[in-house]
Order: sequence, then structure tokens, then C-alpha cells
Amino acid sequence: MINILNISVLCSRVFRSSSCTYYFLAYSIFSIIYSCLACLTQFLRGFSIDWAKNRIGCKLHFYLLFVITFKKKIQTSRIIITIATIISAVYMLPMLVIYNWNETNRLCQLKSNVTIYIYIFSQIFLYYILAPLLMIIFGFLTISNIRRKSMNLIYLTKSMRRRRTERQLTRMLLLQVGIHLILILPFGIIYCIFFLNVIYVILN
Repeated sequence: MINILNISVLCSRVFRSSSCTYYFLAYSIFSIIYSCLACLTQFLRGFSIDWAKNRIGCKLHFYLLFVITFKKKIQTSRIIITIATIISAVYMLPMLVIYNWNETNRLCQLKSNVTIYIYIFSQIFLYYILAPLLMIIFGFLTISNIRRKSMNLIYLTKSMRRRRTERQLTRMLLLQVGIHLILILPFGIIYCIFFLNVIYVILN
């Protein structure tokens, strides 16, 4: 519901002129897709219906979730959103291969292979290290840019309205970055330690 309200507000003429708006729109859209997919999957599992419990569903389930999650972490504007969508979809293609459906215990299992673990570790690096780092960098760059614009005071109604819009979007950006770091980084540290231990055991 919050993401739907975000989309309705951000599509208004006031916010449409800011390039930062396109990031929030993309984030809200992919958040809705992710929530619908995750909630629908859990709802069906409550009725003992699991579309991931077969050879095709096992692979598609993880691929779709990882692609959508990766897209939620990308800070971009219109053109780069399209490019990033294509790149992330291609980068996640190995997810269709590294998970297999085990008919014996009827579980979707990850293949045990050094190359696969390295690939998964690269995902952890992108999700929990690079993405938060880029969020912080671009957050500070956004603030710096707005402050620089604010110094060039032009007493026109349109310019004042635009600066006010940029400040509102900046507050949204800072709030999102802060919540993301607080909620995601602890899991990133745990996953990094876990996979480093797994790779160490395999190599030795």
C-alpha cells in the first residue's frame, strides 16, 4: 500500500521534473513485484501448494527473487534503469543452473561446487557491500548537489518549488538509505562469514 501511494505521489507533475524521482518510482515498482511474488508464494504454501517444488519452479523461484531483489538496490535514473535491468537479468542467469530439484528428499538444493560458491559470494558482495556503499556515496553526492544549488538563490517561484521538491526527495533518500543499512548489513556480515567458512572448508 505504501509503495502504491509512493507511485501515485511521485507521478505528479511536481516531482516529475526531478531525476531522483525515477529511482524512487523504479524502487517502488520492483518492491511491489517482490512483495506480491513473496506473499503469493507463502500464501499458497499455507494450502500445501508450492510452485517451486518441481524442476522448473525450483530454478525460476530463486532466479526471479534474486533479480527483483538486486533491482531494488540499484540507484539509477531512466536510461540506466533499463540498462541495469538487462544486466542484472543476465548476471542472475546462473541461478537457473546452480539450483536443482532433488526427487529423493523433494527439496530444492544448491549444487556443491567451488565456482558456484564464488558466484554466490559475488552476489553477497554486490548486495551487502557494494550496494550500501553506492547508496551512501550517491546519497552524499545528492545532498552536496542540492546544497550547491541552494547557494545560487534565484527568487523565482518555479526555482523555489523545485528546490523544495529536491529537499523532500533528499529526505526520502536518506531515510531509505538509513533503514536499508540498519536492516541489511547485519545479514550481510553473517552471510559473508558463513560463505567464507564454506569456501575455506572446501579448499582445505
